[in-house]
Amino acid sequence: MIRVAICDDEPAFVNKVEELTRRFFDGQGVEAEISRFTSPLAFVSSELAGYSLVLLDVSMQEMDGIQAAKALREQNQDAILIFLSAYVNYAIMGYAVRAFSYLLKEELTGTFATTMGEALRELRHRKSSVTVTIQNQPVTLELARLVYLESRRHLLCAHLTTGAEVEFYGKLQDWEATLAREGFLRIQKSMLVNMDLCRKISNYQAYMVNGERLPCSRQNYTQLVEQLLGWKGR
Repeated sequence: MIRVAICDDEPAFVNKVEELTRRFFDGQGVEAEISRFTSPLAFVSSELAGYSLVLLDVSMQEMDGIQAAKALREQNQDAILIFLSAYVNYAIMGYAVRAFSYLLKEELTGTFATTMGEALRELRHRKSSVTVTIQNQPVTLELARLVYLESRRHLLCAHLTTGAEVEFYGKLQDWEATLAREGFLRIQKSMLVNMDLCRKISNYQAYMVNGERLPCSRQNYTQLVEQLLGWKGR
């Protein structure tokens, strides 16, 4: 079940977005619970922590979409946020609240399904996890929180977005085969990085979201850059 919130102070437009949303998820065979709001104040007073996906108008009378998005982020860091607007110049404002995408209202019919497809793939990826064994106990690691794997002789170290490091026995080449389809890239002999959590590859370094800069293979550098760009642009 995916919980979706739609917020726009124009009831007719909320109806349109709801119809497109239901049509999309029905076509994917995915169950979705949709909450609709024509008041941003009602939206921010709702159970914000429970939403997986939020479709939010930028320009509203009671409260603008950026303010509403900030309220969302205070309670929910993980929801995919898609802004809706009649004006393209609002797009840059979405960076402050980590908007996933930005859709122009007049182009909605042509762009909606593609953007929702990308959002659904992201939601599915976030639910992906792997299980490792630590001191004879199974431990589940969410791939969305796994920044990179590092080989340390006979051990692998999972570096997480929380700052924690988890060590377990394994071979990096085995995990490379498992995680490649999930968007992990081997940037050098001893490191496998999560491309979703890599900001860029530049100057022979991978710039990760946790602030680390990881050295990349010089021999395969051009290919690494191309693979990251290809993943980001998929």
